[in-house]
Amino acid sequence: MKWILFFSCWAFFLEAEILQTKEIKDLLQHVNERTWVFFDIDDTILTSSYEAGRTEYYLFDFNQLKEQGMEDDLVHEICRLRWEQMQNAYPVKCMELNTKEVVHQVQNLAGYAIGLTARGPQTCETTKKHLHSLGLDFSCSAPLVINGDLLHRHLYDSGIWFVEFNHKGLAVRQWLNTLDEYPEKIVFVDDRRVHLENMEKELAGLPIEYIGVHYAKVLERPFNPRIAQIQGEFFPQILSNEEAQRYSDAQ
Repeated sequence: MKWILFFSCWAFFLEAEILQTKEIKDLLQHVNERTWVFFDIDDTILTSSYEAGRTEYYLFDFNQLKEQGMEDDLVHEICRLRWEQMQNAYPVKCMELNTKEVVHQVQNLAGYAIGLTARGPQTCETTKKHLHSLGLDFSCSAPLVINGDLLHRHLYDSGIWFVEFNHKGLAVRQWLNTLDEYPEKIVFVDDRRVHLENMEKELAGLPIEYIGVHYAKVLERPFNPRIAQIQGEFFPQILSNEEAQRYSDAQ
């Protein structure tokens, strides 16, 4: 009890910081055995080799359908189903050549290393297949079970937490509220700064040091909506980016 009270007294003096990098290895300097690390999946660990398999295509597809006057719920459902089919069909690759090596190092160094994704529960098997194809597995470095008030709307499987567009920071905070002890530090790596800022807000006041790592590698590969649109129109026939470009040039 004295240990808990001691850290409670210093809660407001613990640091919170959001850093930006395009090299995943930069997070290693912030990790030790008293650290829990959360990894976003898309555009942080992996990305699709095809434009239509990228996360930006979901938003592009959504906006295209919205312009036709369709309701948001219906548009989300159509886009979700189409994106999931494409995810199952398109291969993925690591964001960097050393991504797998860095993730493995973190898994060996950290108290926990956990996947935290905005993908929905229905993508669980595809996501595990993607990670396994890259030589990655979070089940060896994450808790067996995660409890929380929001978990009935989520899925936790093999060390990957699927929150499906819900508030990542709120989900983690609600899980922490069920624990008797906190980690000394949480490091969260994500390509979207909004998720990092939300996590920072949720952890504020807790006796936990927070490091958000804004992983901006995706900015080096601008999304090509024309290529993605052509691939989407031909799907389920698979067109490579080069084939879609030749088709576009011929129009």
